[in-house]
Amino acid sequence: MNVTRKRSVVNNISMKFLLCMFGIFLIAEQIHCEESWKDMVQACQEEFPVSEKTNENDPKLKCFAACILDKAGLLSEDKKIDVAKYAESLKGYYPDADNTFESKVKECADKGNAKGDKCETVFVAATCVRNQFGEPKDLKGKSLW
Repeated sequence: MNVTRKRSVVNNISMKFLLCMFGIFLIAEQIHCEESWKDMVQACQEEFPVSEKTNENDPKLKCFAACILDKAGLLSEDKKIDVAKYAESLKGYYPDADNTFESKVKECADKGNAKGDKCETVFVAATCVRNQFGEPKDLKGKSLW
């Protein structure tokens, strides 16, 4: 594979991860009012500065996502994903999900929770959810991307 092709593949993967993280942020936004959402993003951005140029493997990006979920109340005191809250917050973004949705989200959260680090926990769970259900949809059933 030539260098240009490799770079394109890496950029594509990074973009998909960023879109996945954006989905998480939208879920967190739904939980909180707009003003507190802005405050959460600003606080997490100050702690973990990221941009669209941040590589998906950069720990700051993973920790930024974990920070958002933590501030949105989706992580427990021990920094594990609260499975019930996580599943509930995702429901509206997967309108075609069947009756296995909650058990599959639980499996994804459990995979993430098996990691020792909250940043890896969120990354693994979010990636698993996207792999299981595809890209999240807005509340009208349209793809967010």
